[in-house]
Amino acid sequence: MAAHKRYRQRWVKAGYDHRMGSAWCCLPPSADHIRLYHFTTAQHAYSNIERGRLKVARFSECNDPFELLALNFNASQSRKAGRYFKSKVDNTKGFVSFSENWIDPVMWSHYADRHKGICLGFTLPRSAIQRIEYNDSRLRAELGQG
Repeated sequence: MAAHKRYRQRWVKAGYDHRMGSAWCCLPPSADHIRLYHFTTAQHAYSNIERGRLKVARFSECNDPFELLALNFNASQSRKAGRYFKSKVDNTKGFVSFSENWIDPVMWSHYADRHKGICLGFTLPRSAIQRIEYNDSRLRAELGQG
């Protein structure tokens, strides 16, 4: 059996999608690590590789204007407080986004220069990852008076 077929079987056994590109060239990570993918433009990918680092994004740079505003702020005061919170976090915190799936066309379109970019694969400790779950509806929030 060819090496890539043996690798692919091991990736599937480890719980990964059988189409994972990494399964063609290497064994899956150990149980305490996970293989994740970062989409970017070709220019940024080359820079990232050359410098050995990834750019930490700010929330104000996101494609999604509602990023970090998962709450449904009906009252004006609540919206104002939400914007203030977002601006404070934007000045002090950042993030690097990864995906468990490198074959999603929407990811390539939005984050990899409309299908012209590059997807970099990383094996990272599971303990270092904060998984984000997306919901179709926003939580309703009201700020208390005092």
